[in-house]
Amino acid sequence: MIGNYIADSSWELQRLGKITSSKCSVLFTDPKSKADKEAGALAATTRSYLMENVAEMLTGQFRSLEGIYALKYGHDQEPYAFEKLGKVYPTMEFFGGENQLFLPLTDFSGGSPDSADWDNRLVGEIKCPENPVNHLENLLLQDEADFEAAHYDYWCQLQMNMMCVAKKLNVDYMSMKGIFVSYSPSFDEALQLKIIEVKPKYFFNMELLTKIEKGTQFMKEVVLKIKKNAERKKTESTQTA
Repeated sequence: MIGNYIADSSWELQRLGKITSSKCSVLFTDPKSKADKEAGALAATTRSYLMENVAEMLTGQFRSLEGIYALKYGHDQEPYAFEKLGKVYPTMEFFGGENQLFLPLTDFSGGSPDSADWDNRLVGEIKCPENPVNHLENLLLQDEADFEAAHYDYWCQLQMNMMCVAKKLNVDYMSMKGIFVSYSPSFDEALQLKIIEVKPKYFFNMELLTKIEKGTQFMKEVVLKIKKNAERKKTESTQTA
């Protein structure tokens, strides 16, 4: 159901208020005005996302859009997609449904890979579009460059998840491998699964860490302002009592 929910599962509590891989692409959004861009200001989209995280920190609640049919459809299809993926990568492990996993990158960020092969340093991102046309578009993708151009948000998500897994394994991020997987049961079996290999990008890694640090500082400053305002009101109320 769509709405606000109290975080209670281990996975929900771990990611509450964190910058996550599924949303990290918004950190790369540029401000609309040239002046704001030159001043290094946050874009409105980025600020809005970070404020959502602060709200999660202060309320212990998260906003769920699971009631949207396309999202529910995608999550329901993931196990079937992984079943087919397992025939190509037999040592991959699935982290969907009740087996969701959150891997921290920094104190205020982390990711939840859909699948991973720890021994082979492989991370998978699975998408199951409800609209067959979207899968058809994915079937036309030839390589990582096509994938990045078509789905920059998914590309960023996979890059950050590779960073998270690399940290968990205590290995070099550049030794990781990624795959983007698109699945649709609406097509003939030979066309149901599309796999695009993705390589780690060193400069993206460095830039993302910088943007996460900037976003984290913004969130801390907002929380500090809220606490100071609350203390000020408390003091004023005591003085007038």
